[in-house]
Amino acid sequence: MKKSHNKEVPMNEVIKVLTQRRSIRKFKSEMPSKADLEQIIDAGLYAASGMGKQSAIVIAVTDKTLRDKISV
Repeated sequence: MKKSHNKEVPMNEVIKVLTQRRSIRKFKSEMPSKADLEQIIDAGLYAASGMGKQSAIVIAVTDKTLRDKISV
């Protein structure tokens, strides 16, 4: 079993999630909750990088006006 955030996760569940991943190109207009956003960022920080040498830089833009402006 693989541990994820102090919770036991069966390895086959991890494989299932990885193989069923899909890209999303149509997004909802509402912002995710702060807790969801923190969990997404945390997961991204654990993602693999090139030989572990790339530092993760995460910028969460939560201001809707600014987000709309930069997401042309």
